[in-house]
Parts: sequence; C-alpha cells; structure tokens
Amino acid sequence: MRNAGDHGVAIIAGEITTKAAVDYAAIVRNSIRDVGYTDDEMGINADTCAVMTSLDRQSPDIARGVDEDSAKGKEIGAGDQGLMFGYGLQRHA
Repeated sequence: MRNAGDHGVAIIAGEITTKAAVDYAAIVRNSIRDVGYTDDEMGINADTCAVMTSLDRQSPDIARGVDEDSAKGKEIGAGDQGLMFGYGLQRHA
C-alpha cells in the first residue's frame, strides 16, 4: 500500500491480501494524529481530514513470491512494499 496526503486529504492506495476487516480511516487518522497533525492550520488535521482508499487484491504472482511457506524455507512473508515516515516542508527564501 502507498499513502499520500495534502491539504486536508489523506490517500491510501495499493494492493493487499487480507481476510481481516480493517478500519483504514481510523488507522490513517491515528497515524496522522501520532505525528502531531491536529490543527487545520497545519494543512491536515487528523480529526477533520478526508480519507480516501483505493485498494485492490494483491496480484497472485506477487503473493506467490512473498507469502509464508515454511516448506520452502520462507518462515516470514515479505512483500514488494516500502515503508516511509516523514513530513513535507515548504520553505520560502
């Protein structure tokens, strides 16, 4: 999954394989709140931002290459994903 955010909107998109019922909006809002974005004046507010999701089922080809399979020595699944934390900063000279 990938995520992006700008001016009151957070977007989470990508491919995922799960049978779980996930409250993506709550996870996104909690993450935004945890890093301190709690005021509209900051550009995004965890309590008032829109959360858009665009998720599809993970490709079977990718799943086959990364899912757990202890018979083949793969004890822990991994993916083609990256994980990034940070914030944007706009400075004017």
